[in-house]
Amino acid sequence: MEKILNVSDDEVDLSSTGESPSSSDEVELWSGLFGVVNGGVIPLIGLCGFVLNGLGVATLLHMGINSSSMAYMLILSIGDIISGFVDSILTVGVKYWIRDLYTISELSCKILKWLNYSTTFSTQFVLVLFTFDRLLAVTYPLKYRLLKHNLKYPIMTSASAWLLLHILTSGNLYVFDLSVDGRSCGQSDDISQLGGVIYFHYTATLLYCAIPASLLFIFNIVILVQMKKNAKNVNKEGRESAITKILLIVSFAYLIFTALSIIPLYIALFYLEPKLGNNEEWVDHLYSALLQLNELPATANVSFNFVFYILGSRIFRKEFLSMLRQYCCCIRGQETVKNKTCNIDSATAAPTQQK
Repeated sequence: MEKILNVSDDEVDLSSTGESPSSSDEVELWSGLFGVVNGGVIPLIGLCGFVLNGLGVATLLHMGINSSSMAYMLILSIGDIISGFVDSILTVGVKYWIRDLYTISELSCKILKWLNYSTTFSTQFVLVLFTFDRLLAVTYPLKYRLLKHNLKYPIMTSASAWLLLHILTSGNLYVFDLSVDGRSCGQSDDISQLGGVIYFHYTATLLYCAIPASLLFIFNIVILVQMKKNAKNVNKEGRESAITKILLIVSFAYLIFTALSIIPLYIALFYLEPKLGNNEEWVDHLYSALLQLNELPATANVSFNFVFYILGSRIFRKEFLSMLRQYCCCIRGQETVKNKTCNIDSATAAPTQQK
């Protein structure tokens, strides 16, 4: 299992699988497809996420950060910007556009892999903290009031999560290394195959999937049960209710995206990879395709939360439009013309009614 930790640096030409395709046409076809994904689709999704998350940050600041939940939403949006940039632009896009990115130095290989893991995992655990905050809000509303307006609490817990995850994934600085030909960044030759499998499960299975996904699922179920119990006492039009609704949508979207990302990854690594090099070209092609497929939902996972905010909350839509009216000259001008038209219509209608 040579590439057990080389899941995001699959080379565009299929020679990295250990087998040469039967014809140059096949090489050109698959290289072209992977080039579109690596050089276009994934960076484009990341760029969209950069813009959308930026709009989310601007809208949250426009609304005012006056509670711990709002602070968690702001920190999560900023984390998604950082994670999306590192994952889709720096790690995938730039690596494809600048083919010798990793050959600058072995240290660049190690640091990029470390940042790739740590930023992604950190945003997931901030989402877990945000969910726990909402759990306290719906389960212990009276006690939660002591935390609600204490903005130091989300800042300190989120900073602790980021620091802890950077420490827990610092093994990447030792595990990853340049390949002999200097074309990819994967498991170091100093790491045994068993060591690579153990580290992969520790990072991808435990930190990426098992812990955050399990906690989110449990917390969200408890939140839904509590909301059902307190349905009569909850202001469904209030900001707190809107935040809870947004959180539930984002959390379940995370679970879906994570499942879509991890399933093809595990199929490739644990079912197809042992069959590589057996003169079965379809296995090589499917293996490479699944690794590419794994990157798409992983990138989307940190790119589209703002869309969920807009779709899931009337209050957030209203605040977003209010921000646009305040800062966008075009919309402000249209509103002014519309108001003048309404005033003229009202003025002309008044004498008619008097007659």
